[in-house]
Amino acid sequence: MVVKELLQPYNTDRAEPYMAMEKSRVLIVGGTGYIGRRIVAASLAEGHPTYVLLRPEVGLDIDKLQMLLAFKAQGARLVEAHRPLNVDCSGEQHDPSFKS
Repeated sequence: MVVKELLQPYNTDRAEPYMAMEKSRVLIVGGTGYIGRRIVAASLAEGHPTYVLLRPEVGLDIDKLQMLLAFKAQGARLVEAHRPLNVDCSGEQHDPSFKS
C-alpha cells in the first residue's frame, strides 16, 4: 500500500496538514561526508532548524571548514563536539560520604 502511494502523483491537497506541522530540530553527525552534506542541504531547504556536529579536527581540513562555514551562512548551527575525558577514580577517596 505504501509503495503504491509513493508511486502515485503528488497530491498537494493531502500534503497541507503535513506542511502546517512544526518543523523538527535536526542534528546531523557527519555533515561534511558524502551523505551528510546532502542531508544538511535538504534539512535547510525544508526549513528545519539544523544543527551540524563539528569535530575539533575539522579545522585541519580547509575543504570541510569551508563547507561548514557555507552551511552556517545558510542558517545551520554548528555544534562543537568535545572528546570524552578519562578520569581515573581508582585512587584514594577523601570524601567522608564515600563508602567502599
